[in-house]
Amino acid sequence: MTLPTFPTVDLSTYVTWMVDGFTGLVSSNAGLVIGAGVVMSFVVLAIVKIKGFAKKAVR
Repeated sequence: MTLPTFPTVDLSTYVTWMVDGFTGLVSSNAGLVIGAGVVMSFVVLAIVKIKGFAKKAVR
């Protein structure tokens, strides 16, 4: 008795397309991505500082 064979699906072209698209998107917008990360880190730092000043003012 032999088991039935299932059709194989070749996803390599789709995976390659997705990887190429992602790397292209990141590399073409690298400055924007880095800038957004810097801005977000400054926003978090500002929130922490404001909370610290608010706690000192309440004392």
